Amino acid sequence: MTSGILIGIGETRRERVESLLAIRDLARAHGHIQEIIVQNFRARPGIPMESALEPDDFEMAHAVALARLILDPAIGVQAPPNLNPASTRLLIDAGIND
Repeated sequence: MTSGILIGIGETRRERVESLLAIRDLARAHGHIQEIIVQNFRARPGIPMESALEPDDFEMAHAVALARLILDPAIGVQAPPNLNPASTRLLIDAGIND
């Protein structure tokens, strides 16, 4: 099963950690989490948050690094390459492995 967190919708870093801990706990209890996606919010016209700021590359790298540190090594960590084309190397260095 795949799960994930969405970055840049008004959540705090603490809430991200809490979400990742909850995912880790579920994976340990049930063994069903194969990978998680750390996805960044992208503003688009016509959505309620169309004027919201998008997370920058370093905020994404921070979230990926948290995921890699919190989750067990068997869980893959992804970040959508189509939403982060200029920061692939940074995200690899932060811990994506899937």
